[in-house]
Amino acid sequence: RGREVRLDGYWLRRILTEIKDIAILGKVNNSDERTVGSLFFYLYTMKKLPVGLQGFKRIIEDDLLYIDKTARIYELISSGKLYFLSRPRRFGKSLTISILLELFQGNRDLFKGLHIAEKEDYDWKPYPVLYFSFNNFGHQQVNLAESISNELERKASEFKVNLPYNDISENFKHLVEEINK
Repeated sequence: RGREVRLDGYWLRRILTEIKDIAILGKVNNSDERTVGSLFFYLYTMKKLPVGLQGFKRIIEDDLLYIDKTARIYELISSGKLYFLSRPRRFGKSLTISILLELFQGNRDLFKGLHIAEKEDYDWKPYPVLYFSFNNFGHQQVNLAESISNELERKASEFKVNLPYNDISENFKHLVEEINK
């Protein structure tokens, strides 16, 4: 119905092989027709993959494929412990943080149909969230302190907090204290 479906070579070969095997072996009966029809229906209705995307909100709003990991995230936030996320590149650290951001901001609508939405003991109270992305900071150590200081200023402005110190760590501490009042 006007929706374009693109298949890579592997899936095309696999589908064509299945159809050819069914036709050559004379296996065409009602169940095989339904199987082939189901395969095409699945491929036609399959959600697109969120290749290169790390933002949970965009993945959900664009109706892209998302494998529900909110049961694990619920365990993580319910246990009340400190965590250090050390996973290899491209293993979902940014997506996990993005999910936590949306949870703690109370964006319940994004989680409809997911595990955590069914949890009655999770309160969807919005909390102030400080989210820092180091992707745009650059790789030179000379600019790192200035980049962090600028990002702190942006976050302080977002929360309408004045940063009175010239020290990054003091300003960060002050920002956290002020937004928690």
